[in-house]
Amino acid sequence: MRAKNRIVFSQFLFKFLKVLLILLLFQLPIFNSEFNPDFRAFVHNRYGLPIVNQLERRDLGNDASTGGGPVVNEEAVVIVHGITNKITRFNGIIEKLRSQGFQVFGTTWGDAGTTPAILGGICVDTRELLGPPLTEHIDTFLSVAGTNNGALPCLVPIPVGTCNKKNGLHCESEFLSDINKLKGYEGLNIFSIFSTSDEKIGLKICSRLVSPIVGETGYIRKEGLTHDQVMDNTIETQINFIVKHRPK
Repeated sequence: MRAKNRIVFSQFLFKFLKVLLILLLFQLPIFNSEFNPDFRAFVHNRYGLPIVNQLERRDLGNDASTGGGPVVNEEAVVIVHGITNKITRFNGIIEKLRSQGFQVFGTTWGDAGTTPAILGGICVDTRELLGPPLTEHIDTFLSVAGTNNGALPCLVPIPVGTCNKKNGLHCESEFLSDINKLKGYEGLNIFSIFSTSDEKIGLKICSRLVSPIVGETGYIRKEGLTHDQVMDNTIETQINFIVKHRPK
């Protein structure tokens, strides 16, 4: 399978990446990682030092970003993680993808606000102009244990923080309402993987399942896996979704 020569990695790297992999999990640093010198030089020369610093996050140590390396023939994968992770939490999937010829990129921003950038238009909370939709540039959008419709711990809204009703994970927040008002904009192929026993984000909220994406191509519902097990025990399925657009 050869994906289209397109993808998204924030607003800075849209032109040369192909696959977006979203993983909403929690922090467990495993190994040191940072940008390859060539990739760092590319970002510096094209976008300047402030953007390098924003992406590489050396203020958090040498384990807050990853990206770059030899030219490969496979797709590039961008990992966007959840609110308390560092990119190094995902060593398992990163190493597996690289062993199969993929380039992997990721940084530590502490949020999973990728879908507004894909949707484009006006950002619901900052009112910034995000540009036109990026749907046609993204081959595969995969959410793993994601809070696409809210999170059960946010059942009761809190005025500030993660569970607020402006840009938080309360099921009726303006942010979630905005990104869920349209279907199928996340990419050409849209998948999610979640568990009935996810102890961190729950299964249902506001009469909706927490993780499935409106208008998605398909999903995998696991029984009995914890939040972290959804990530660590489904790596082969994740790669199959990326490569084959099917779970097996």
